[in-house]
Amino acid sequence: MIRADKGGLIYQPIIGVHPNAAQIDFASMYPSIMVQHNISPETLGRENAEQGLIPQTLQPLLEKRLNLKELIANLDERDCQVKAMKQRAAALKWLLVVCFGYLGYKNARFGKIESHEMVTATSRELMLQAKEVAEDMGFIVLHMYVDSLFVQKEGLKEKQDFEPLLLAITEQTKIPIMMEGVYRWVCFPPSKRDARISVPNRYFEVLNNGEVKYRGIEARRRDVPFWVKKIQMEALSCLAKVRSLEEMPDHLPEIDCILTEAKQDLRNGLVPMEELVITQSLSRAVEAYTSPSPAARAAMQLQSAGRVIAPGQFIRFVFVCGAERVRVWDLGVDVGMVDVKRYCAMLDRAVTGLVGGFEKEGVGLGI
Repeated sequence: MIRADKGGLIYQPIIGVHPNAAQIDFASMYPSIMVQHNISPETLGRENAEQGLIPQTLQPLLEKRLNLKELIANLDERDCQVKAMKQRAAALKWLLVVCFGYLGYKNARFGKIESHEMVTATSRELMLQAKEVAEDMGFIVLHMYVDSLFVQKEGLKEKQDFEPLLLAITEQTKIPIMMEGVYRWVCFPPSKRDARISVPNRYFEVLNNGEVKYRGIEARRRDVPFWVKKIQMEALSCLAKVRSLEEMPDHLPEIDCILTEAKQDLRNGLVPMEELVITQSLSRAVEAYTSPSPAARAAMQLQSAGRVIAPGQFIRFVFVCGAERVRVWDLGVDVGMVDVKRYCAMLDRAVTGLVGGFEKEGVGLGI
């Protein structure tokens, strides 16, 4: 399966901060491919076959979702219908996504793994076609991720400026592509392990209206304590005020102040203990760990207290000082036990991860 199917196309984004960038997404890409190319287990390898079971099923759902998306795009965000329409569009999206996954499900009654592979292979080809169209029109392709492209072109700042590109890609691929948003700037920070490379699924961006969108940072992760997420979002809200790269150094003192106050509150015991809890799952039985992870150490404490622990179970714990290193939350944790140094390091890592993309522009934090 790994050799035959390489999945969706993923590029390495260009590290740094990119002003006036747009994100464009193929609308329900995989279901659209199944309908447009008549991909179904019983049609695979047959030329001029009648419309298959899968395309027949998906077509009305797909048309309904695309109509809803078009209606939403033409409505004011304050319209009372917007929320309900977005919920309906999301429900249809998940129905369509599940249909793609079912093609590769080993116990699917009408499934065929080759049809699953055909969908992803077609998606990779369409993404390359979209990239070529964009570059032929003078756009810089900053990033590509499965069904999304981040593009940039000097002088283009508004949604309508990108309409010719959307029309050209739709005409070439025969799959509708829509505008996700035009951003004041988008930042692709470097990898924390190697500053020379970027991470495909980690970025953050600010829309022209000041709204912040982000993927892959600590604020989206379950295994990061709420306190770290909260302070990271405060720092990100500060970055959202930046309208141009020249303004960035003016906002660094505010971020430094946010960090300093947060650490001081932690040292003074003013952070609620609940905000320091970390949740992780066990990947295997406790006895199978040769070098126990923090979650495994906490699970051992629960076992010693007579609890039954199984793989896949979520364990809540707090980092503490001393030989224990972690303390399971369910057994109680005292404020004085908290490993302040470790939590401060986690916070520094989260915030510098945001600013790291700007450091390429010659600015940085003093931590």
